[in-house]
Amino acid sequence: MGIILAVLSGVFLLITGIACSVGSDDRKQIYAFNFLLPLSTVILASIFYTDWRMLFQSGHIYTAQVVILLLLSGFCGLGYVLFLMFAMNTGPHSLSLCLGESCLVIPYLFSVIVWKDPTDLLGITGMALISVSIITIGITKEKGPDKQSITNKWFLFMIIAFVLGGAELTLYTLPNRIEGFEDIANLRPSIIQLGRLIMVLPFVVKNLKPKDLDKKIVVVSLTASVFHLLVSVVQFKAMDYLAQDQLMGILYPVSLGTYILLFTAYSHIFRKEKLRPVAWFSMSAIFAGILFLCF
Repeated sequence: MGIILAVLSGVFLLITGIACSVGSDDRKQIYAFNFLLPLSTVILASIFYTDWRMLFQSGHIYTAQVVILLLLSGFCGLGYVLFLMFAMNTGPHSLSLCLGESCLVIPYLFSVIVWKDPTDLLGITGMALISVSIITIGITKEKGPDKQSITNKWFLFMIIAFVLGGAELTLYTLPNRIEGFEDIANLRPSIIQLGRLIMVLPFVVKNLKPKDLDKKIVVVSLTASVFHLLVSVVQFKAMDYLAQDQLMGILYPVSLGTYILLFTAYSHIFRKEKLRPVAWFSMSAIFAGILFLCF
């Protein structure tokens, strides 16, 4: 069940990825998107997902340590999305996403090295296939339909996004490692999005005025917030299942691997971003890697 939910979260991530792609076309709208998305998600989660009655009855479960870890995950997540969208603003979208999401190697290795999560030859082979394939896609030199090329600025944005994304995903899982923790009030998505909202406010105040807000980005952000919440709900549920079998290390390879493949297809079909045969071969290897990790 955990693996099925991980794949489903990758499908939902596709919608948020397309929203990032659309929102990255204008630098000012990047800030608007990253303000409206967590704001809307917090509101939706508070109304439809958080169990306030259970929270008031057993609020002691959410210790300061848990809240800080989740807020920090939100801080890093905001930085990741910002720099990913900056990269999309300056380079090909499919390559930006593929290289950015390769940050999944950080939490996977962290779980194996620090927490001694089990792995075997198939798991190692699967992780190697996914890692090498994503890196290969990321360093290929294709250009988009508007002849965009890889630049030093693009590469810097991606390095920063990679580091922040890896930190976000690692912090995201740490509460599950704390003995006795259980998200009985379904509060995790709200805390993480609150962290993102706090982090983005200074950027919004400095770079965005109400007159700059585009109606299109409002619609895109509100739509993305629904699926953003669904991603959190499904991923946390998958995490809970996988944690029982000490398989949390495969959550991100499966979820993000699915996401990367679907988004690359979107970029190829709708954004007309062309890929060379080596990139398509790498994507096939990612599928094989996901199968190895699952079995």
